[in-house]
Amino acid sequence: KMTGRPAALLNDFAEQLRALTGKLLHQPRAGRLTRLCEEAGAENLALAWAVGGRAAKAVDWYLRELRHVRPTLTGAALREMGLPAGPGYTRVLARIRTAILDGRVRGAAEEREMALRLVRRRNRKR
Repeated sequence: KMTGRPAALLNDFAEQLRALTGKLLHQPRAGRLTRLCEEAGAENLALAWAVGGRAAKAVDWYLRELRHVRPTLTGAALREMGLPAGPGYTRVLARIRTAILDGRVRGAAEEREMALRLVRRRNRKR
């Protein structure tokens, strides 16, 4: 019977795992699945995979394929489009990556079109 801090840590970890596997069982789209897995951390992913079933299949898909997907655009390209320095680079590239994962953007030309739209929108808000 564990008590104190070790028990609290174990309970927190178990709750995080339940929450993660519950979300994975709903078969989220590739972009959401990627975000869930990247926010979960390696320990939670390993345990979710060990649980088996659909949760394990989702983690396996992320580890084998989805985590390797990246936009072809770089920060330099965004700078050339007029995006000012700052956290906007990460946000724009993350939105493009999600669109690629979900099949809404296919190929470098569509990435560039989406990036231009996002950069213009961000610059209008300034």
